[in-house]
Amino acid sequence: MIRSRFAQKSLKYLAIAVGAGFVLLLLGATLLMMSSNTPFVKNYLSRIVLESRQRTLAIDGDLSWSFSMTPAIDLHIGHVSLSERNATQTFATFDGAQASLHLWPLLSQQIVLERIELIGPKVRLVRHPDGTLNIDDLLASDGHDKPLPKFSIAAARITDGELSWFDEAAARHATLSAIQLDTGRLANATNDTLEFSARLQAPQTNDINIKLQTRYDFDLDLPTPRFTIDQLDAQFSTMIGATRLAGRIDTPIVFNHAARTLQLEKITGEMSFTGMQPPLPPLSFSGNLRGDFMRQTAEGKLTGQFADSRITADINIMKITPLSAAVDLDIDRFDADRYLPASTGRRSDTSFDPALLEHLDLRGTLRIGSLHVAGATVHNFRFDIRKAINGSSSGLAITQTPDHAR
Repeated sequence: MIRSRFAQKSLKYLAIAVGAGFVLLLLGATLLMMSSNTPFVKNYLSRIVLESRQRTLAIDGDLSWSFSMTPAIDLHIGHVSLSERNATQTFATFDGAQASLHLWPLLSQQIVLERIELIGPKVRLVRHPDGTLNIDDLLASDGHDKPLPKFSIAAARITDGELSWFDEAAARHATLSAIQLDTGRLANATNDTLEFSARLQAPQTNDINIKLQTRYDFDLDLPTPRFTIDQLDAQFSTMIGATRLAGRIDTPIVFNHAARTLQLEKITGEMSFTGMQPPLPPLSFSGNLRGDFMRQTAEGKLTGQFADSRITADINIMKITPLSAAVDLDIDRFDADRYLPASTGRRSDTSFDPALLEHLDLRGTLRIGSLHVAGATVHNFRFDIRKAINGSSSGLAITQTPDHAR
């Protein structure tokens, strides 16, 4: 009886091995035929994309496969471009890509990649005047809610990437260039580390260098997918005239996929200013921020320390795009004379272009309990800033209401 059961199990495992071997052999033969007829594969993929998405896929670079005894498929692709929907304008390109796909997991409907790398990807995002995006068709559901397949990617890398954003309604654009991204393991449910760096470029502003390091934790198989960042370490730097502004921000992040909300409950950070005369002390701050992407709103509170000045800021963003915000600042005391440069008869290198506020709806109040300036002290100083460009209105309206000065 025992021998009979053992024989049955042995035959079962043998049948599975033979079947799997046959599948792999068939796949290998298919890959061999495909690799010898890459023009057919390119044309086939282009036709599928054109029929399903009304976009033109052009695979201009080399397309090659190699089969290893792991067993795995090593895929290498050269330059690829994808057009806008029903248009010839380019939506996205990349200079090259490579990945290593394990074959055994495919038999159990799992996708396992040893690595995936994109070289020189460029994506152009556009927000049209009616509020729609040029990627809406790519994100649209086909009406069949299919469960997310099981997948695992050991590591992912993006080198020399670029992401451009165009807002046609507000006539604005910005670009993230020199994008470098390295992730740890990616899967339906996982936690690992991520490193990101880029340069933010926008008209009439200096470039901002950004660097991020974080540990992520997410589970896409839950009824409500969970995505959290245990601790984000963000660093940035830019030049304002001859002054270098640098800073860092540390915070955990919780994203609620169903409610489309973002929470930063424990923000800490610091900003430094170098190259100014007289030198400025660093500004340290802490606080929280909550954003609601469905309502396009955000609110938060920050407290900071600048030398012996205690600062509190209440932030209320009524609309994220285009930006409409109110900021109330309270400073207990501030000695302006300490930081004003001595008069040299030369113009300062640090300047501000009012055109940067052209598309903003910005309002707020600054209150200073004790302001020392030009040798005098003003108590309970306040001014209101309102900025709303709508045809004839322009500029800043400032009112001062000091109780008394001496």
